[in-house]
Amino acid sequence: MSNSTPLAPSVSVIGLTPDGMGMVRAATRTEARLPKDASSYEAGHDDVICRQSSLVIIGVDRDRKKAMELSQALIREHSDIRLIAISEDSHRIGVLDAMRAGFSEYLLLPEESETLRRSIHQRGPQPGHQHLGKVYAFLGTKGGCGVSTITVQMAAQL
Repeated sequence: MSNSTPLAPSVSVIGLTPDGMGMVRAATRTEARLPKDASSYEAGHDDVICRQSSLVIIGVDRDRKKAMELSQALIREHSDIRLIAISEDSHRIGVLDAMRAGFSEYLLLPEESETLRRSIHQRGPQPGHQHLGKVYAFLGTKGGCGVSTITVQMAAQL
């Protein structure tokens, strides 16, 4: 029997201070599965892949240039990903840079905590988005051609 309550989406959090991470945790409540700590900008891409995140929260205050480069790389490689920029200030240039880099939202915490929670809730889990594995198919042209041998050898190598 399946549970009718959807799972909370897996969210990657990158480039936030411990205080910023605490604000995100307080804002999201139980709406998302958050990591214990925010990843660095350098480890952010790997974190998104590992967590299979469809939503990424990136702090832009620590290093705006790295945040913008990371966001552009994520958008290039994962076109269905949603990026949210978190900041403590609302400089016009910062907001424009974030929108040009592919962020869908630019939020100020703690003022816009409720907006962050709603954004995560609206995104929700992406059914069919999880990559559970790969399927390999082997088709033999006739009996005795060795397809079973190749299949067993391939499975042993995986």
